[in-house]
Amino acid sequence: MHPGPALPGVAQERLAAAGYGGDAEPWGQQHLLDRSRWDVDELRDFTRRYVIDGLDDGGRGAGPGGAGVLVVDETGFARKGRTSVGVARQYSGTLGGVFPCQIGVMAASATGRGQALVDREIYLHREWAGDRSRCRAAHVPDSVGFATKPRLAEQMIARIVPDLPEDRVWVATAH
Repeated sequence: MHPGPALPGVAQERLAAAGYGGDAEPWGQQHLLDRSRWDVDELRDFTRRYVIDGLDDGGRGAGPGGAGVLVVDETGFARKGRTSVGVARQYSGTLGGVFPCQIGVMAASATGRGQALVDREIYLHREWAGDRSRCRAAHVPDSVGFATKPRLAEQMIARIVPDLPEDRVWVATAH
């Protein structure tokens, strides 16, 4: 077994993760994470449907009249460098000021049974969106360009709403 970088505990962490997943060895999970190909949007949609179905509480939700709540907000992730997608000096309320960071727009579903993230979009700063060679080097599809955070939220809501129980969801956004 090749344990990866010579960092303390890496091999043990991989074995522990494999054991937690029910595998005696980490090879299957390593293949899934390192070499497998999948459609991330299809996986996102499949996972969202699974989560929403599991959170369905039959109308005894956290929102008005027992409705579930779809919560959309942005969050910042401290990052440095020029190769992590979307990193730019930008304001992040999460980080408390202007920092080199990524901004993610997140959507979570909350009901009386629990809550879970159901969608996400990375905010591609204008600096990034205007540099197509940089985007291509970071595997950002040519079809992805600049969109404001509210526009990203609208796109996510449009994807999510068809999967939600009819007439039993409120949408809340924070800024």
